[in-house]
Amino acid sequence: MTSSIPPLPPLEQVHTPDSAQITTSIGKQESGGEEDPSKAINKTSYGATNPALGKYQTLWTTANEVLVRHGREKLRSQESYLNDPRKQEEVMGLLMDEAIQQASEDTPEDVPNRLEQIIRKAAMIHYGGPGNMGLWNDRRPQYGGPSGYEYTRKVWRDYITGVRGY
Repeated sequence: MTSSIPPLPPLEQVHTPDSAQITTSIGKQESGGEEDPSKAINKTSYGATNPALGKYQTLWTTANEVLVRHGREKLRSQESYLNDPRKQEEVMGLLMDEAIQQASEDTPEDVPNRLEQIIRKAAMIHYGGPGNMGLWNDRRPQYGGPSGYEYTRKVWRDYITGVRGY
């Protein structure tokens, strides 16, 4: 009787995060307590003119900026964005692709736990903006909320346990 061990996946697959799974994990962190997460709104983060909106609590200006960067139409209104879960998914997908690219470029190929670092850095980009990616392992509270370490560890934990359908 012989035992067959399946071949290991190619190295690029080992180090390539699943964008959809990261966004699911972030959605859980950002609006996990909301009855209808697509309607979530936080006007205190950056003020009423630039609130954090929807399932992923994406800033109004950020949502419009990513759409313009990718040659798409700007959003008509905050209300229309809150009423369009598919548009929220589109915006988050574009943002996460950019965040994963930036985090991947920042993380050496040979670093231990590279996939974890990429995912946690990408989550930190969403949480604090691209200029704050380096705070992914910082334990100081951020923005009146959890530290970068706490936030990104929760996203990583949900990612590896396979949180689905949120």
